[in-house]
Parts: sequence; structure tokens; C-alpha cells
Amino acid sequence: WRSGAAQWNVDRRKEFANDPDNLLATWASVNRGKGDQDPGAWLPANRSRACRYVARVAAVKEKWELNVDRTELDSMREVLGGC
Repeated sequence: WRSGAAQWNVDRRKEFANDPDNLLATWASVNRGKGDQDPGAWLPANRSRACRYVARVAAVKEKWELNVDRTELDSMREVLGGC
């Protein structure tokens, strides 16, 4: 939402919400722990999962032309640099 989706119309929001690239099955406890945080504030504890997660977030952000703030970008670069 804070990355640019707040400006979207209802149809674009629905497309985004139903985009298979943006959907990831996970445990409820993991989802609650993550909340609405981006990779600058939350990462999976497992390093290999963090690599896949960040790569996926980056791809979705690029595909949907969403913003990436400095903290998020730094975190993404650090994680991906170690993959």
C-alpha cells in the first residue's frame, strides 16, 4: 500500500491481489509475524527462504512498478548479495 498501491483504482488492486506472483502459501504464524512489513523490516529466518522471498518481492515490485525505499533496497541488496 505504502509502495504506491494507494493510488490504484479498484480493478488494479484486484489484479494485484490475485496475481499468482504475489501469492505465497505460508503458515499463519509466519504471515502474522510479517504483517505488512517489507524486506527492510522483516525477512524469513531461514537464509535460503530469505533469498527466494526477496527475489520474489523484487520481481513483484518491478512488475507492478511499486516503490522501494532506501532501507528496503539496502536489505534486499544485502540478502541477494549472499544468495
